[in-house]
Amino acid sequence: MMNRDTVMTIADQVAKLSSIRSFTYISASDVFPLIDPRYITTKREAERYLFRHDEFKTIVLRPGFMYNHQRPSSVPITGALQFLNAVTSPFKKGIASLPGGKLITTPPLQTDEVARAVITSIETEEHGIFDVEGIERLSRVTI
Repeated sequence: MMNRDTVMTIADQVAKLSSIRSFTYISASDVFPLIDPRYITTKREAERYLFRHDEFKTIVLRPGFMYNHQRPSSVPITGALQFLNAVTSPFKKGIASLPGGKLITTPPLQTDEVARAVITSIETEEHGIFDVEGIERLSRVTI
């Protein structure tokens, strides 16, 4: 609930500022089966609230697992996910539809990659909801 309520409060304040034309929200992909479902529910409620605002364009990024080499604890998880992703890629659609399947078919993203996607979405006309593939695409755009 804190995520949703905080986003709503900030969005209402940002809407009053004519100098801010974009609102980028780092949401979450629903790939982790052990996460409390309320986490994703409140993220989606925040997303819907943002899209009701016409005062700014809304960009929602839905990464799965994010990692950074400066956070050593994330490296083993990242390696395992990358390996599983490579092994399952030929069967991605079929596996993703199974319980927990999205976890092993969704590639982890470096935080730098997500940051580049944020900058691209702000600097261009891009808006809407971007899943992992969309984030990867945005991160490769040259501005």
